[in-house]
Amino acid sequence: MIDRNIAPEIHAITKIHFPEVNRQVLSNGTPLYVLASGQQEVAKVEVVFYAGRWQESHRGVASAVAALLKEGTTQMTSLEIANLIDYYGASIQVRSLIDYASVTLFCLTKHLDFLLPLMAELICDASFEESELELYARNQKQKIEVNEKKVEYLGQRLFTEKLYGATHPLGYTTSVGDLLSLKREQLLNFKQQFYTHQNAFILASGKLNDEHLNLINRYLGVSMNQHKSIIQPEAMPDTTNPGLYTEEKVDAMQSAIRVGKRFIGRMHPDYPLVKAANLIFGEYFGSRLMSNLREDKGFCYGVYSSIASFLNDAYLCIATEVGVDSTEQALLEIDHELIRLQNDLVKQDELQAAINYRMGVFLSDLDGAFNQHDYLKGLLLFGADKEYAMRYIDTLRGATPQQIQDMAQKYYSVESFIKVVAGKNIKTLE
Repeated sequence: MIDRNIAPEIHAITKIHFPEVNRQVLSNGTPLYVLASGQQEVAKVEVVFYAGRWQESHRGVASAVAALLKEGTTQMTSLEIANLIDYYGASIQVRSLIDYASVTLFCLTKHLDFLLPLMAELICDASFEESELELYARNQKQKIEVNEKKVEYLGQRLFTEKLYGATHPLGYTTSVGDLLSLKREQLLNFKQQFYTHQNAFILASGKLNDEHLNLINRYLGVSMNQHKSIIQPEAMPDTTNPGLYTEEKVDAMQSAIRVGKRFIGRMHPDYPLVKAANLIFGEYFGSRLMSNLREDKGFCYGVYSSIASFLNDAYLCIATEVGVDSTEQALLEIDHELIRLQNDLVKQDELQAAINYRMGVFLSDLDGAFNQHDYLKGLLLFGADKEYAMRYIDTLRGATPQQIQDMAQKYYSVESFIKVVAGKNIKTLE
């Protein structure tokens, strides 16, 4: 009998198993990465294009293309497309982010022969009808107007603008004016230039066999759109001016706080140790920021420090929303934790707890074919591989308190951060 009054022993995670990846090349030259595993007859097929905000020449066009890709082709209406997807109990998702856009099919493997042609048609033949574009712009306009009443939206918008400038792909926020000025021709040109097989890679996961892979090659190994010369943007110099920036919202009940800086990215040699330092500082529920601002002071429901890593840049952002009367004290406590991380050696048990948490996240990331699919995509986007992941884990597991302090002193200087506050009665902070 199990005595449920006694908690089970905690065992350190000593080994991470990475799945085998089968790399192939389709007839059109597009790389295909296959994770053939699982017991259920399901498949996930994702085409990843380097077609995000970095590539757009008009603000909002990348997101509009992704949002409208399923809303009609020259052969099918949006209703017909939706009905066909529903008939097969499938899902097709289109996303657009900073670095890339993706078209993802989830379905039973027996339906791949019916749904892969639809997926290819959406990529190659989306029509972007004027009526659909107008409806999209109106809907997005309403969302922006709602968001502009929220301090967290205002704070994040001001934070990225001050961090990068109003013209940088990471610095601007798509406005209502940007949306209303979108033209159908701009969407067609963007898709034609960036949704191409030369600008893509494909991942397929699930219970797949050679027949399924042949279907992927038949329908996605063809010419996709008209390839043009693509100039990938490069990282822009850091011109950030550290300091305090505020945006007043007179009816706000809370203040949105954003503290951060441009930062090292995922492929930097220091990144694994910096992630360990950031875990302790504010990247999970047991972090110092959470213990201080939430558990001890009761200023907020949550506070996190996260590293946003992109292909061409990265930033660190400490984010929280606090009561308006606690704004100044919350900023002081964030500074206090930054200084403490630099000046005091982390205790070994605190470091080990953070590492154990992160190792558990790794296990979760690699649990099942579809999670493995997403993890592999993250590696491929950055040109990384299994060896990179193993080095990352080994470095993390071997981190010492002295290394954590070294990283804190190198990257977490209070004077190098910008501070942004959106809320009520914040002028006194300046």
